[in-house]
Amino acid sequence: SNGFWYVQSKIPPLVPGSEPSVSEKSLVDKKLVDALVHNASEIRTVYKISYEVKDFEPLGLGENSSFVSFSSAESELSKIHFGITDPLSNRISFRTENGSDSYETDDDFSQFLSADMDYWIAGELFYEIENPETVKFSYPEKNIDFSANSSDKSFATVSHSIITLRHGALRQRIDVEGSFVVAKIEVHSGKGDVSVVSVSRKTDADGKSAFFVQKSSSINIEDSCFYEISEFTFNRIVEIFS
Repeated sequence: SNGFWYVQSKIPPLVPGSEPSVSEKSLVDKKLVDALVHNASEIRTVYKISYEVKDFEPLGLGENSSFVSFSSAESELSKIHFGITDPLSNRISFRTENGSDSYETDDDFSQFLSADMDYWIAGELFYEIENPETVKFSYPEKNIDFSANSSDKSFATVSHSIITLRHGALRQRIDVEGSFVVAKIEVHSGKGDVSVVSVSRKTDADGKSAFFVQKSSSINIEDSCFYEISEFTFNRIVEIFS
């Protein structure tokens, strides 16, 4: 939605037989999705290697195999199961959801067969912002503004440094409990879009700090997840605005 892709994961239920819960949405790296769609939609050579269901398991195509499904807003359009890759031919086995035949094709799919959300998420803190015109930084006893319209020639350096900042792994809300906001970065684009990243710190009993970020945006980005950042990245943010 809104021109962006999102990823969610299904969390296995605690009680057998109950429905799995669904995680919060996280922004996806569009380049990954584009590459997957391109590979899946291009005309390619395939080789039929079996006609029988009994060969599914030896080929890694059983019920627990990795799969990619494509859906419309109303229903699932197709579902392809992927199995083992032949190291000599570099071909991967695959089958459709309902057929009994198995096939091989050149393996440019293995890289996408990951259910790890951290693989798919967009790593840039301000992934959704293009051509920033104003950057604001709030820190204890410090509020700093940089604008492309000012005479300050450092804006280009600051904006580039901010736009290229990356976050780390996805974190659950329980990981962030007890943290407090220590800084905020607000970026305005030339289109009037605004994205705000809040930086939180959590200190354990040994005095070791962990840092997390969460974003909000006027673009109605459906990403309210928490991500960890390193202490190095936090210090880099402070340094950018020093």
